[in-house]
Amino acid sequence: MRRLAICLLNFIICSLFVFACGKNTEKAQEFYLKGKEAYTRQELDTARAHFSEALNHDKTLLNAHLMIAKIHYFKKEFGDALSRVSIILKENRDHTGGLFWKARILTVMPKKDNADEQTLELQAIESLTRVLELDSHHIHARSLLALLYEKRALYKEALAEYLTALEEEEALVNTRANLGLLYRRMGLKDKSIREMKTALKIADAAEVNKKGLQVIMGEIEK
Repeated sequence: MRRLAICLLNFIICSLFVFACGKNTEKAQEFYLKGKEAYTRQELDTARAHFSEALNHDKTLLNAHLMIAKIHYFKKEFGDALSRVSIILKENRDHTGGLFWKARILTVMPKKDNADEQTLELQAIESLTRVLELDSHHIHARSLLALLYEKRALYKEALAEYLTALEEEEALVNTRANLGLLYRRMGLKDKSIREMKTALKIADAAEVNKKGLQVIMGEIEK
């Protein structure tokens, strides 16, 4: 009886906590997915409304904040985008998405003068460096960092980042090829061919030897 009373008390406390926080994870995810669908269709205002509604149900859904930041960015509302990213990083200073988009926003924000530009660039470099400490395979962060190094005439540093990014692209080629083979084994020939074509395009761009890919493509197309 005592155990039942304790369980009941715990249930009531948990229920009150959820109610007080106004958190409804299931509803939040529902609106978040709707937002992602609208975002894919480039319906940015609709997407933002869905992401905002998701946050009404769960304020801890940091990826909803991130999607709203992206929408502000593409609407050239850079101040709003940066404010939204700041919310994410206040909650989780190592949120890789927040760090990357902070750097991307800082890179394109209007600058007051040369000193302001230097300050924002250094902040962007700091954010990108942290992203790569957390995720060394983040190609977009590495490529942007290389561009910033190049702009600052740090050519050796830029070269190192570009070469590392190309190594990542080579790994991506192999991953695409393996996925293409898997699709073929599953009987999904069209998907298999699409993946192999993507792998070949990446190989061309990265100047990776594609002889093996061409052999696999020939086998898949039979």
